[in-house]
Amino acid sequence: KFAQFGNFIGGIVGSIWALAGVILFYVALNEQRKDFKNNQNAFILQAEALKQQIEQFNIQKDDIESSRKIYEEQNKTLRIQQFESNFYSLLDVYLTIKTNLNNLDKNKDYFKSLFDDLNLKYNPKLNIIENHILMVDEFVKLYYINRGHLSHYFKCFYRIIKIIDSNKSFSDEEKAFYSKILRSQLTDFEQLLLYYNSHSTYGYKVR
Repeated sequence: KFAQFGNFIGGIVGSIWALAGVILFYVALNEQRKDFKNNQNAFILQAEALKQQIEQFNIQKDDIESSRKIYEEQNKTLRIQQFESNFYSLLDVYLTIKTNLNNLDKNKDYFKSLFDDLNLKYNPKLNIIENHILMVDEFVKLYYINRGHLSHYFKCFYRIIKIIDSNKSFSDEEKAFYSKILRSQLTDFEQLLLYYNSHSTYGYKVR
């Protein structure tokens, strides 16, 4: 009878404990589900925060890109201003040298007088190539006689061409623009003397 009573008690208590375990397990599942939902909400908030950060980064990236373009434009403008300051200063020196040379001539055209002297050496009996060689040789003699005056003129002209050509930030069109400004200051006789000078040993660099 005690055994039967014990089995009876054990069956009831065991069933109660089993039911309690099921109830506790169900409660634990509910709590876990709540935790999962909370974590899911937290992940959603984190994702939204991350999305906002990405948007802010994109906005900052656009701002940085705009700032970079503005800086590049300002830098280019500054380089152009510095170049033009040097260019027009040298151009002014060049024009001053040319004016001083013209003042040495009684007809106020120093380069025409020089070319007239050079043109006297032209020999119509020679062919084109022979005359070219002759005229270059005669120019070298003429340059040597007038070296004190012509040296400054040719050096200044070369320096202006050099600063245009060596400017790495300029396109070919921009270089041509400034070269045309210099070319517009040349008379026909200056161009002829520059031509013969470029074919002589004195004009190797400028050629």
